[in-house]
Amino acid sequence: MGYFDSDTLAMLDIYLLETRQLMENLDEILMEGEKTATFSAEDINHIFRIMHTIKSSSAMMGLSGLSEIAHNLEDLFAILRDNLCLAEGKQTELFNLLFFASDFIQKELELMVQEEYDPTSPEEMKQEISSVLAQLKVRLDSQVQAEAEKTEQKGPSGTWIKVFFEADCKMEHIRAYMLMRQLKEQIPEAASIPESPEKDAGAENDIREKGLRIRIGQERVSEALELIKKGLFVSRCELEEAQEPEAAPVKSDADHGNPDTGFVKADKEREKTEKGQKEQSDHAQQTRENVETQSRVDTEYVSVRLDRLDDLQNLTGELIILMSAFRNELRKPEYAELEELYGYSAGQILGDLEKTVMHMRMVPVAQIIPKLKRIVRDLGRKQGKKIEFIVSGQDVEADKYIVEQLYEASMHVIRNAADHGIETAEARKKAGKTDFGTISFSVESSGGEMIVRISDDGQGMDEEQLRKKAREKQLFTKPEEEYTLEEIFELSTLPGLSTRKQADEYSGRGVGMDIVRKITEDNGGHLRIESKKGKGTSIILDLPLAHTIVEAIRFKVDGSIFSVLSHQVCRFFEYRPDDSAVHEEYGRQVILYDNQIFPVIDLADFYGLKNNPEAKKTLIHIKGVEKEACLLVDKVYGEEKLVQKPLPDLFGNGFQRQTALNGCSVLGNGSICMSIDVETLISLAGYEQGKGGMQNGN
Repeated sequence: MGYFDSDTLAMLDIYLLETRQLMENLDEILMEGEKTATFSAEDINHIFRIMHTIKSSSAMMGLSGLSEIAHNLEDLFAILRDNLCLAEGKQTELFNLLFFASDFIQKELELMVQEEYDPTSPEEMKQEISSVLAQLKVRLDSQVQAEAEKTEQKGPSGTWIKVFFEADCKMEHIRAYMLMRQLKEQIPEAASIPESPEKDAGAENDIREKGLRIRIGQERVSEALELIKKGLFVSRCELEEAQEPEAAPVKSDADHGNPDTGFVKADKEREKTEKGQKEQSDHAQQTRENVETQSRVDTEYVSVRLDRLDDLQNLTGELIILMSAFRNELRKPEYAELEELYGYSAGQILGDLEKTVMHMRMVPVAQIIPKLKRIVRDLGRKQGKKIEFIVSGQDVEADKYIVEQLYEASMHVIRNAADHGIETAEARKKAGKTDFGTISFSVESSGGEMIVRISDDGQGMDEEQLRKKAREKQLFTKPEEEYTLEEIFELSTLPGLSTRKQADEYSGRGVGMDIVRKITEDNGGHLRIESKKGKGTSIILDLPLAHTIVEAIRFKVDGSIFSVLSHQVCRFFEYRPDDSAVHEEYGRQVILYDNQIFPVIDLADFYGLKNNPEAKKTLIHIKGVEKEACLLVDKVYGEEKLVQKPLPDLFGNGFQRQTALNGCSVLGNGSICMSIDVETLISLAGYEQGKGGMQNGN
């Protein structure tokens, strides 16, 4: 069964989800706070609550190590919460400690999903926290002592009572708070050190070892002792020597027994008490209202396992396939009336269902930003580089799986940018740049795609170095002089190609960009690279916003069925070989319309299918992110929803790059429809259409 028993195993998914969210919140607070090297009071309260929650939930899961770590950090921030000045000069040490703790906890969360999970020893982490906690307590003790001396010097003469609680009663600081509250009901002038023990978790040990110090006016010592002895868990009391009385002050009217003044003083005390009680009551009422509001909000949401959404989406896909077959039957003349009555409305309802299911899986890209910021921060520190991370478009939403895959790809791109791209501060100054580098991460949606651009202002790619490495490893598949600059840059995505002379823990082994390309293509997207030596590099990832169900234009070539995404189709027109607009340039067929020249890609020739020159054919004008062309096909079926699936792994990693096919769909009649990646197809055909004309890739 592993580390967790059946009861805790049933709660593991919820625990992992909640704790990961808390750790992401923590990292975000730390990343923002580190910019100014300060903790705000709000930050400290937030971190305290995070650690309190992790402490409790980890204890419930039987994870005593994580619970102890969170408890120690909770104690640390309990001290800082009431004594923020203690962090002065310790900010860097505190930030490093919290990042260390964050890494430890998140690594444990990753390990927990393994069946053979065995908790990592928390001792090293606890020692790190204890070291910082001890330093803060020394500062706190000095501050408390200084306050005590100040109080003794300025305060009225009185007697100090030391109160000790029973051994092993626990939470001595809370016991002290309860005792003082009861005491002040009868003796309002009673004071204690620390003044607010319930807010100071560090006071627990001090009270246990040294006792709670209470100052009482000499005339009320006996009364105070009687009240203290009645307190819960009180073990014993010790009287300290009375403070020497100061020089007698000038007596006020109240001191001479003026009854009116005495009553005024008493009235003020009552007013102060009543005001405090009212504030406390108002605060309690506000708290109740907040809880009720939060309760109402909570009931509007429900957590659902992702695999259940997967099942729902798959069932919706099967329903769409079935509906496609059903509507094909309804198109027969004998079912015309049924098609008119039910065909359209059934399609509308199914479309609404598909959109609802898709939106249930959509999450904002913002979910991965804190982790990417953390990567940039850690790389910059370890390599001694100043790097600024700029984000835009993080509100764009995509399928949860796509966003997770984007994180995996972006992580490798950012590591390459920080390691290969961004120079050291000295090198940047020599190049006339600012001493800090910039990595930007921008996202935008276009049609059904998400365009992600990750750019750096570093040294850029070295074309000659890439050519040299490609020669050494014999990676050229055609004469070297035929390679365009873009194709040379794309060589960096081949396995094992790296221009770095020595590998380190971040890069240099030639696997990073290969993984990025594989992730992108496996998800039906494609990758582009732009770079200028000395200026920087941009990696552009085009990914679908959602998997599975797509709006597509379906068409036939010979006996094969293909599709392209609907938003990539501009127009259709009849193909006439004798049309004056159709001619050849550079040995390739092109068509002129709207004062532009577009390459014509004959899919029958491209895929080696049977070409019937007598058949009536259609041209489909397609447009990708950067390239345009016209596809020559036999027949266009029209637009419909297709349940698109990734190609089987047996086709291999390079299949999409070699064929421009990035997925397949099962149609209502059981036949297979292959989906085409427009950008890759135009590149493979050897054309790039540009403004005002066409460039031959050869």
